[in-house]
Amino acid sequence: MFFKEKSLRKINIYQKMMSFLFLITVIAVSFLPSDLSANGQPVYWGGVSFSGDWQERESLYPATSKLLNCKTNKICLDDLAREQFLKKEFKNFKLNTDKIKAKEVEGLVGVISISNEFFGTYQDWKTKNYFGIGRLFGQFLIYEFGTGMIIHNVPFAVRAVHDQPSPFSEKDKQDLFQRLVLANTGETNLFDEAYKKSKGLDPTNLPGKFTKIGKFDFTEAALNSFLAKDEKHFGSKFGQFFESELVGRTDAHFIPMSLGSSTLKNKLQLKFGDRSRELMVPAAAFEVDILVRMAKLFESNRGVQRTICPAVAITLNVASKIDTVTNLKFSIMKDACGVTSSEQKLNMRYRFSRSLFSLLQNMAKQFGMPDPSAEWLAKNAKGNDGKNVKEEIKKLRKEVFDADF
Repeated sequence: MFFKEKSLRKINIYQKMMSFLFLITVIAVSFLPSDLSANGQPVYWGGVSFSGDWQERESLYPATSKLLNCKTNKICLDDLAREQFLKKEFKNFKLNTDKIKAKEVEGLVGVISISNEFFGTYQDWKTKNYFGIGRLFGQFLIYEFGTGMIIHNVPFAVRAVHDQPSPFSEKDKQDLFQRLVLANTGETNLFDEAYKKSKGLDPTNLPGKFTKIGKFDFTEAALNSFLAKDEKHFGSKFGQFFESELVGRTDAHFIPMSLGSSTLKNKLQLKFGDRSRELMVPAAAFEVDILVRMAKLFESNRGVQRTICPAVAITLNVASKIDTVTNLKFSIMKDACGVTSSEQKLNMRYRFSRSLFSLLQNMAKQFGMPDPSAEWLAKNAKGNDGKNVKEEIKKLRKEVFDADF
């Protein structure tokens, strides 16, 4: 017990030292000769980037990565950001589009980074139309340009739906994801959401601690049910979605998810249209791991109608470097049910993915509530061996997701 308490004290001291170093950085920046606007702290605009291994862009972000090069594209991300993001007013900082002066050795840079895409499709059994669902994951990052240390990560996700009479071609998928970056398409796009999530951010309000999504794994049986056995970075799509939901619904500060080759030795790789940049990732006090342990279709037929319930069950484990905070089981079944035709061919990758996205979103809602829903927990948090799940969630929010120690 003595050694455990001693280790805890060391972790607390280390995290407070990290916070102190961040504070010193931002205080130093605030005394630079750059002009302070009425909006507060100046933040240089760094552009739109992609995070992770650029060589694996066909697995991570096959559609939007084609919009990075402004020299060869009529539509490019930096131009879109200039029109849709840079003209916005932020409450606590001012985006500065000037170049960083040579004499400035410290300061803050803000960038939008795209981290992943998800595409799903199904055929409606009544209209026979094909529906395509595109999800785009990203984050607004602020880092110190001298050290490259990330001090704020604001993750977000956007979604577009389109239906048409024929299956989706690669060109159709490209057009769908373009709707998530273009203005006035009727969708909430990447730049709208980046602004919505970051407009109240205060760069000088430094996190007391960071958390991260560590692993998002599937059992072999579950991965086979998702029809994603050979798909690279499949888990990271759900992990980044869960990260954005947790940050949006709690006071948690997360470092960018480090699945696959997204990070290398605590360094995040960013690819811009004209350059690459390597950022330092802060140490995480806690790690959130997810295991999708089961994905199973329950169904029944009545005449020409077929009731389907693509059920998904997961295990959530949250731990510090030396101890487990909580280990809980969640699942979705009745809430995932729907009706289709008895003869309808099902796209199980989409059906199970939809269930998993819904489960993760509702878990994040419970984690953000002062008093989690007893009704929801009774349906979706079975098999926890007599644990008081509501109290476990409250403990999780207090110890892990609250902003400070």
